[in-house]
Amino acid sequence: MQAKLMGANRYGWQFYMVVLLVICLIQFSGVWIYPAIKFGMAAGMTEDRPIHVIYQRMVWVLLIYAFIRVAQRGLGALAVSLRAFMPFLLMGLVAAVFGYSPIDSMRMLIMWCLMAAAAGILGDNLPREKAERLLLWSGSVILVLCIVLALAVPDVGTMAYGGDPVWRGLFTNKNEFGWFASLMLLMAVMLRRPSGNRLSTVLALLALVCLLGSDSKGGLAAALAALAYIFLLRWLIPKVTPGFGIALVLVVMVVGLVVFTLGYVPLVELLGRDATLTGRTTIWQTYFASMSAHPWLGSGPGAYTVQSPLTAMLASRLESFGVIYTPHSSYLGVFGDTGLFGLVIFIGMLIHLALVEPFYRTNRMYLLSGSLCFLIAASGVVETHNTYTPGPGWFLLILVRTLAIRERANAAGGERRETAVPSGRSTGTYRYAQPLPRP
Repeated sequence: MQAKLMGANRYGWQFYMVVLLVICLIQFSGVWIYPAIKFGMAAGMTEDRPIHVIYQRMVWVLLIYAFIRVAQRGLGALAVSLRAFMPFLLMGLVAAVFGYSPIDSMRMLIMWCLMAAAAGILGDNLPREKAERLLLWSGSVILVLCIVLALAVPDVGTMAYGGDPVWRGLFTNKNEFGWFASLMLLMAVMLRRPSGNRLSTVLALLALVCLLGSDSKGGLAAALAALAYIFLLRWLIPKVTPGFGIALVLVVMVVGLVVFTLGYVPLVELLGRDATLTGRTTIWQTYFASMSAHPWLGSGPGAYTVQSPLTAMLASRLESFGVIYTPHSSYLGVFGDTGLFGLVIFIGMLIHLALVEPFYRTNRMYLLSGSLCFLIAASGVVETHNTYTPGPGWFLLILVRTLAIRERANAAGGERRETAVPSGRSTGTYRYAQPLPRP
């Protein structure tokens, strides 16, 4: 009887994790049915969604319950999965204290922490195979619904851009749609098994169709760069030592940056863009001039990356480009929010996760997390998707990296999980523990 109860309890907890993964992916990806808008409009993107408020509160309640259940057996594993992001988070806290609006900045950091905790809990409690299937299925369903909405209800599923309608599906705008599609393309390629996987192939095709339909050339370019990065790492890792491989990749990146700088104009014309990247260079100059007033600690998370009094003032100067409430660059966004110190920490974190870990911790999931991080870094040049704003990029990165930590721990110690358990009250050291019963 006790064995049956434990089995039922374990099955119930796994089902709870499945539900939590799906609703969190919807929440942090921004998937919803939005009212019709035109490119650059701010009104209607997040308002007029009364059901979404109820949905969001349901997400927080379910997540808090999961956190409490996990905390009963210790938070060591969650701490391990989030340790690499702590300097970035702590820098945000420091900048918030000295920022223009500490309360708003703290609210944003709390939302980011909830997202990170959700991804860490899911990665530590869902079997890897089940998590992979869920991500493939959920991504496919979301993209299919986006395509159907764009074709069947164009007033809602499309938006005006450059005089032509482009797809936005279940997202606020075409750029967010393209960003999600680029993430799904990368996931589909990396989760495809050697024996073949029809679902991953379908997801990859859907993602390509959505990238083209949304006219998200920035998202497509970032996704292709990330795919090239994957093949480069797969070729290098078995052939060179980690230190030499990291140095070689850095040299390739520097050379690529130089080539891009020298051939900037013909390259952007080849991508169908003008030399200003549809006004981005002007936007960058305007935002940077304002950010330079607080160069060291910035103005606090959210000061320049969401709608705020600071960005409202800048948007009025850039009204010819639409309503521009972000600098269209994650690097500028981090600089404006947390200053030069935060930008250095942000870039260092990206280098560690995208380059160092795949070479020193060689398994498929670490390669996936590294490529996701590279995609975040590449897209961050022209979009403000990943700063202190919770989003699908951070959520998937933390989830996949937590799965990688578990897989590496299992490979090193059989069925042992990488859960930090104090081995001595005074020393604070840790040891691997046998898996505890799931709540």
